[in-house]
Amino acid sequence: MSVLAEVNWTLIFILILISAAVAYVGDFLGMRIGRRRISLFGMRPKHTTSFVTVVTGVLITLVTLSVLASTSETVRTALFKLRMVQRQIDQLSYQLDESRERLSEMEGRLNESLEELAAKRTELRQVEERLAAKEQELEELRAQNQEVRSQARLAEARRSVLEEELDRLAKVRESLQESITALQRGLEQVREGRIVAMAGEVLAQIVVTPQESYAPDALMQALTQRASYAVAQRIQAAPEETEIQPVPGTEEALEQALDKAGEQRMVLRFVAAGNAVYKEEVVCGLAAFESKRIYPDGVVLAEERMPGGLAQPEAERRLHMLLRRVNKKATDDGILRDPLRGTVGNLGAVEFFDAVDRIADAGTPVHVRVVTTDDIYTEGPVRISIEIDGIPRETDKGV
Repeated sequence: MSVLAEVNWTLIFILILISAAVAYVGDFLGMRIGRRRISLFGMRPKHTTSFVTVVTGVLITLVTLSVLASTSETVRTALFKLRMVQRQIDQLSYQLDESRERLSEMEGRLNESLEELAAKRTELRQVEERLAAKEQELEELRAQNQEVRSQARLAEARRSVLEEELDRLAKVRESLQESITALQRGLEQVREGRIVAMAGEVLAQIVVTPQESYAPDALMQALTQRASYAVAQRIQAAPEETEIQPVPGTEEALEQALDKAGEQRMVLRFVAAGNAVYKEEVVCGLAAFESKRIYPDGVVLAEERMPGGLAQPEAERRLHMLLRRVNKKATDDGILRDPLRGTVGNLGAVEFFDAVDRIADAGTPVHVRVVTTDDIYTEGPVRISIEIDGIPRETDKGV
């Protein structure tokens, strides 16, 4: 039934009507010609009637093809462009085969380069081992030189020989290091696909408030400069060597965001529109969000009473789960997540493990609270302190 529902019954009905009309007219003309015994093109009346029938059949075919060609792009392509489409398919298949062959060649070159790099590293390691052995032997000779004055000349000569060997090995090491560096540069040129920005990653952020006035051009320039600096740090280059390209419509979106900023606090972000690789421009889009204060300073985001005498792994697990609750609560309350990591901030390892040690060292049950240390807005980050039994451990980090 579903197949029948997809059939173009209107077109079929029209074709049947047109074919019937043409057949009727042809039959009518054939009968008239047969009765009157009319002769066309010098043919006998009987042959004239057959000719009219043949012409009628041809007209039915021509009318059917014309209607189908006028209503279906597929029919027009099959009638007039089929050979051209086939040639295009053959050409694209040939290009695909060539691309696969080039990819296979590049993979082979890459494997050869990796094997050569591994061999060079092995050779360098052997030279370093020999160099370390020679250095140790040199130190032993120096100690013997101090203990045995009578053999000073022999030891000095031997030391000179070893120092020459050491210099030679150092030169060999430098040469091998230069070879490895050159190979690494070659591998980077072959790969040329390392990603410097991930799709959806926040590269720059600016907060605008109703209390201040902003020029759209200046804001656009500031966002671009911050994004350039973020990308330049990753590729160890100067910011002017990077290229940030806003997507079309970014300036209009920025002006609309500034109109809203006249009434409420807004956060503007430059977000990578797609994955960007080394030496390519980074395309960014503007994301604007309303920003409001979610938490004031001193709000308890989560708390838990933990038993005393916990082992350190268990204390670490419990504190980690408590911070996960804080992350979920902050997200549910409207704090913007990091698009890539899904978190609303980061807590330093020192602060985290310091709290773990304090919980594990406690011999009695402790009350652990996670408290905000500043006013927290929609854009975050969530800055907290971890308080244990009412004794705060302040930190400027975020969760």
